[in-house]
Amino acid sequence: MPRERAPGKKLIGAWISAELDSAITLWLAHHPQATLTDFIIAAASEKLDRAGITIHRPDPPQNPSSASAANPGAS
Repeated sequence: MPRERAPGKKLIGAWISAELDSAITLWLAHHPQATLTDFIIAAASEKLDRAGITIHRPDPPQNPSSASAANPGAS
């Protein structure tokens, strides 16, 4: 026999979903060029920072055309 969910779980799930949707929408409004992945990374980084954990991320890769323009002899 399948277990029935507790009546409150559906309500809590809906509330969490609404809060997350609101947070993502607000964050993306302030970072229009960002993606959902950027939001997840920023949220995780903030959580880790609050816990006193620092992660050193490498610099993002450069656009190859802009890199060669900045250093024409590199190619």
